[in-house]
Amino acid sequence: MKSGKESEMRMGREAQPMSLRERVNVFLPSFLGDYFPGKVLDRAHSKRLVSKNFTILKNKKILSTNHTASMKIFSIILIVLSNVVYQLSQKSVPEGAHPLVATIVSYCAALLVCIALFLIMPLPQNNLQTSIGEVLSAEVQKLNWSSYALGISIVGVELGFLLAYRAGWNISIGALLANSLLMVILVPVGVFLFREDISWSKVCGILLCLAGVVLIAKK
Repeated sequence: MKSGKESEMRMGREAQPMSLRERVNVFLPSFLGDYFPGKVLDRAHSKRLVSKNFTILKNKKILSTNHTASMKIFSIILIVLSNVVYQLSQKSVPEGAHPLVATIVSYCAALLVCIALFLIMPLPQNNLQTSIGEVLSAEVQKLNWSSYALGISIVGVELGFLLAYRAGWNISIGALLANSLLMVILVPVGVFLFREDISWSKVCGILLCLAGVVLIAKK
């Protein structure tokens, strides 16, 4: 009799709907797992939260073969779409608005988005039982100078594009020229500083891109 009640209580607990964080912790690992610090959820905990029908969580081969390819596609799509919105937004900033005030408001909006994403994104496995404040404090301690340098460089990028558009650059040319020059600088940086491989086909592709920029910018 006691075992029957225990099984009913266990079934009742399993039938309870998952919270938003639990859903994200279960379904995002199959897509973002290795891109967050630590393992998001142990395999046993994932099995308790989802139905047996979700066999993808049990099949390590499927996850390992499709995971990297999916992330590569998703990241490029995210970059392209975000850059389109970014360039359109920069071009649409009123000319009378102060550039720094416009940048501050943009960063406030970005901060709210980051806070919202942080509250629902998967936590490292060893931080599942700790508070959000403790997790945030622990993650901040892992950072180095690069985060501060990134913040300073972002300000330069924002002001640079805003001032470029106000100076008369077309949205079809300004961003393309800036990104092409950036590519020319980053290629040797990647090769010599990060030991990245580069082939002659990639070099030819870069030269074709630069030739295209010259043709597009030519009046």
